[in-house]
Parts: sequence; structure tokens; C-alpha cells
Amino acid sequence: MKKILLVEDEEIMIGLLQRKLTQEGYEISVARDGE
Repeated sequence: MKKILLVEDEEIMIGLLQRKLTQEGYEISVARDGE
């Protein structure tokens, strides 16, 4: 399974992107800021 690090601070965007990318077969890790 391919992995993606999603860096986003907007909760709505995190949910949308995480759902779509998971459907496409990616494993998602989320960082809510760049620190």
C-alpha cells in the first residue's frame, strides 16, 4: 500500500482528502501543521 503524508490545517479538507485518497488505496498520515 502506498503512503501519503497529508499536511493540512482545515478539518473539512482533511476529511475530504483522507476519504478520497483512502478509497484510491493510499494509507494516509495527517499533520495538521508544518511543525
